[in-house]
Amino acid sequence: MRFIALILISVTGFCRQSYAGFVAETLSSDSMLGRESGTPSAKKTADWIRDQYIAMGAYPAFASGYTQEFSFKAGVEPEKSTLAIGTRTLDGIPLPLSAPGSAEGKFAFGGYCVESDEHNVHDLATLDLQNRIVLCLRWTSEGEKDRKLARAMSFQSKWHNLAKRKAAGVIFLYPEGSEPPAPGDFMAGHEAGPIAISLPTKALTELFPWLASAQDKAQKGDVCAAGNECKGTIQIAYTSKQKTGYNVGAFLLPYVKGQRYAILGAHFDHLGRGNFSSMGGRGLIHNGADDNASGTAAVLAAAKSWEEDVRKGTRKLPENTNVLFLNFDAEERGLFGSLAFVNHSPFPLSDAAVMVNLDMVGRYRPEKGMTVQGKDSADPRLLEIFQAGFKETFPGNAKLKQISGGGGPSDHASFYMKGVPVAFLFTGYHLQYHKPEDDFALLNIDGIDRSSRYAAFIANQVLKLEKPLQFKRASEEGQEGQMEFRLRLGIMPGSYEGGTEGLLVGGVHKGAPVEKTGIQEGDVIISLGGKTIHDVQDLMEFLNTASADQSYTIVFMRNKERITKQTRLMSE
Repeated sequence: MRFIALILISVTGFCRQSYAGFVAETLSSDSMLGRESGTPSAKKTADWIRDQYIAMGAYPAFASGYTQEFSFKAGVEPEKSTLAIGTRTLDGIPLPLSAPGSAEGKFAFGGYCVESDEHNVHDLATLDLQNRIVLCLRWTSEGEKDRKLARAMSFQSKWHNLAKRKAAGVIFLYPEGSEPPAPGDFMAGHEAGPIAISLPTKALTELFPWLASAQDKAQKGDVCAAGNECKGTIQIAYTSKQKTGYNVGAFLLPYVKGQRYAILGAHFDHLGRGNFSSMGGRGLIHNGADDNASGTAAVLAAAKSWEEDVRKGTRKLPENTNVLFLNFDAEERGLFGSLAFVNHSPFPLSDAAVMVNLDMVGRYRPEKGMTVQGKDSADPRLLEIFQAGFKETFPGNAKLKQISGGGGPSDHASFYMKGVPVAFLFTGYHLQYHKPEDDFALLNIDGIDRSSRYAAFIANQVLKLEKPLQFKRASEEGQEGQMEFRLRLGIMPGSYEGGTEGLLVGGVHKGAPVEKTGIQEGDVIISLGGKTIHDVQDLMEFLNTASADQSYTIVFMRNKERITKQTRLMSE
């Protein structure tokens, strides 16, 4: 009865709009609760996708069936954390910028604790903060939407500035009516530095009445109340959260060892209720219709169409080839799903003819057209296939935008760094990106259908090649102005699982400044710009506060050799 119901639902949805539209509408409905990885809603989504493959008659990709289970780090779980002042103890929110622990010291006020040479803002320049517990106001005097100081007002930036000044601790104060910071936004800190806790401003106004109206021009430096209340003790505790994700995979035909196969892939997870990476509306369901119900819908639609054609005998694959449909979990947390697949693939990646990744293909607009990355990841025949397929599946006046490189900000990057030719399909950034407003009503279903056919065309034509595509590294990577995303250091992490020995390098982008250091795949980065690097989170925290105009010392290990070089970052 279960499978019959699924078939009836699928047929009904297909008749109503299109199968791709049915999938996109289902996955972006409130009932899926935003598909946050590591939650029941993501597991529900994975099971729903699995059942779609079962209903259409596709074959399981893994020995365990249609799903591949993996674990990943996802923020921290806060525990009892306090600020003790004299005989009073206040409960606060631990910010895991350092390891758990405690700190005692005299209070100092740092205003907004913002430092920016670029904008000549120096809240801390004249202050002696060594061994002090520093009070820092949230954001800047212009509030959380102060774009010019967006990086400088981050928790990480302020914390690093205080660490340089050897502060013992920091209390981040948030005003009444604003959302408190969420520990789940952070990965566990490893570095030594000030113990950080967050409290509402009003919790300290009895002790420091001037805080009720404090601005960055208020008196900074030493602050003191009556008696012994000039100092306090911060105690924070938290544990790292380990969560489980589920990739979903199915083959068009039964897999036989030695087959060449093309991959059509898309991530299905999103931000849940916006407890991490949200650009607005924490607590509201982020349905992620474009990001990435659209790509998932395109992959499932391609699978359904291909399965129907194979059964009818109207479309055949070349001998000894196959198509693998993959749906990744935990992309939004850091490509965890695709990395888990390439690091533990049941099939030789050397047999993968091409990986076509669809991420945010739901907002096709004629004036923006379709953006494709990957032409540089193989010999010129791949570009010819891109152009021919676009001409066949999109209107004659449609624009095809080719982007250099192969290491863009989505799951295809994991395959590119393993030597697989890639195609990344993307219809462009929009104002609803990572916001609750990214809903089904804004999708261009015809654009999703065309993207699905385009991806299938690329996969099919690559499999038809008598001689497999020859993989190659791109000479340069696409910049933010082209892809509308950022590439900063110029390396692809070889692991997102963290640890204590450094960040494994999975690959180096051609043309990136860091390439001149001689760093290569298999090296382990242990320090950048004086910051100890244990994992990708440490790297991202450094990049959030770094400058493209400055040279930084990078230290990496090759076997047992310690190598120290200078590098710049890739320009934004």
